[in-house]
Amino acid sequence: MTYAEIAVNAPLRGRPKTEEGLAPGYSHLAPTFHYSIPSHLEGLVAPGQLVRVPFGPRTMQGIVLALSDTSPVEETRDIEEIAVPQPVLLPFQIELARWISQEYLSPLIDALLLMLPPGLGRRARMMISLSPDATPPSDLTKEEKAILDYLAREGETRLDLLPQRLKMPEAKEAVEGLIGRGLILKRSHLEPPRVRPKRERVAWLKVEVDEKLLASLKRAPKQRATLEYLAQNDGASVSEIYSQAGASSSVLKALVEKGLIELVEEEVWRDPLAGRAFVLARPPKLTPPQEAAYKAISESLDSPTSQVFLLHGVTGSGKTEIYLQALEDLLAKGEQAICLVPEIALTPQTIRRFGARFPGRIAVLHSKLSLGERYDTWRRIRDGQIDIVIGSRSAVFAPLPHLGLIVIDEEHEWSYKQEKTPRYHARDVAIKLAELTGAIVVLGSATPDVGTYYRAERGVYHLLTLPQRIMGHRKGLEEQKARYAIPDTRYAVRELEEGYEAQYMELPPVQVVDLRQELRAGNRGIFSRALQKAMREVLAAGEQVILFLNRRGAATFVMCRDCGYVI
Repeated sequence: MTYAEIAVNAPLRGRPKTEEGLAPGYSHLAPTFHYSIPSHLEGLVAPGQLVRVPFGPRTMQGIVLALSDTSPVEETRDIEEIAVPQPVLLPFQIELARWISQEYLSPLIDALLLMLPPGLGRRARMMISLSPDATPPSDLTKEEKAILDYLAREGETRLDLLPQRLKMPEAKEAVEGLIGRGLILKRSHLEPPRVRPKRERVAWLKVEVDEKLLASLKRAPKQRATLEYLAQNDGASVSEIYSQAGASSSVLKALVEKGLIELVEEEVWRDPLAGRAFVLARPPKLTPPQEAAYKAISESLDSPTSQVFLLHGVTGSGKTEIYLQALEDLLAKGEQAICLVPEIALTPQTIRRFGARFPGRIAVLHSKLSLGERYDTWRRIRDGQIDIVIGSRSAVFAPLPHLGLIVIDEEHEWSYKQEKTPRYHARDVAIKLAELTGAIVVLGSATPDVGTYYRAERGVYHLLTLPQRIMGHRKGLEEQKARYAIPDTRYAVRELEEGYEAQYMELPPVQVVDLRQELRAGNRGIFSRALQKAMREVLAAGEQVILFLNRRGAATFVMCRDCGYVI
């Protein structure tokens, strides 16, 4: 007999025990249960599938994690049925969920649900209803009478909603008593999925539209307009025909009866990028530092083991272009990629850059999409229709079967941390995911996280640097300078090596001033002598000054003006 290890989608309040003590293999963080596979499901159950299983008196949804020929417990119950035949989790996602559960001390089922689209997970609800054959006795309490009256009026009801609806905190205890007396029936019910594939009626032509056919519909202008619209668009949804051709249901019905069109119900993808047109862009020539960084990443794509690169480049140094050219090499090998951005607000500009280079091959995933959009995008990714997934931290769980590269832009940002259970850091999860899949990770930042930079300096990660801020190509900069009448300043752009059109600008020098030394030198003002001198020079040159304060409000400390001691 074959057994399946299953994570059940249910909150657990106790720790199972046997006559010998605690149940073997049980973990508070990762409670899984073994079920036997009945003969009619033998050979059909696979890891990653959603199944329905008995769990106490209820039927629950579960996720198959593994199959084995033995079970750690003697008595097992059978799996009832396979809820979704196609696996919803890939093998490496199951391993990643186990790691998240142990690393961040979260329940295993919560870690597994991170990788499913919202609405696919289903919890069991306990439903109660009146027993049809029961006669209420005369010794019922006030609370029991109120419950029976409510069920007689409203019908079957969720048990967990009863205390709130009756404003009766002790309702559940009263219900248990009524169940024991045979007055109420209780059954387990799985919630229906909150999201399903979207289907629309689509009209298709059954005949060729010519002048003779259109002339025969001279007295039916809306039918004629509908046929002309379908001929121009090679079929269209019913809602589109209503709005664009001015048709109605009676018009379509008449055309169907004449055998001119047919109405077919088809699945429609809810794609947040549908209708977006991208202006195709050619990759520019890389600067020498960009070329060195790109070459290191590109060569690593052939490595069978995972590697992590820190791309430390100043703002405007061209990190995104390196991502794009590395992705081009990756796609040529038939592999896929994930690109994480720290904020949803940054997603549109990233989509614009990536869509211009890889039209029709990208998808976006983030929490601002509708349930239907996230569900359909997840299915398209799982089915291999998407090569590049762009999104915020949750996009790291996209089910790409041939993952080869993970890009984390602005890797230092705090928004990569999930602040609710199950908590996780998307950067660390991505690195673990890369270990499981053999993918390459590129961490990009102008101001890397301290821990990331330390690992890069120690050789744990590969450090790549882009020290030059690229301002643009010579021709474009000259056009902007003439268009906006930009005068020459001392902050002029500089030429790269011979043969390069790109121009760069030196980073401004940064000076750290110890204000304690200023006090010792007799300067008791809030501006250092170096700052005062720099401000005078700028103002004398007819330029402007911006002073940034690190915070607003009252000071959070008191400093001694004599020695600099801080209280």
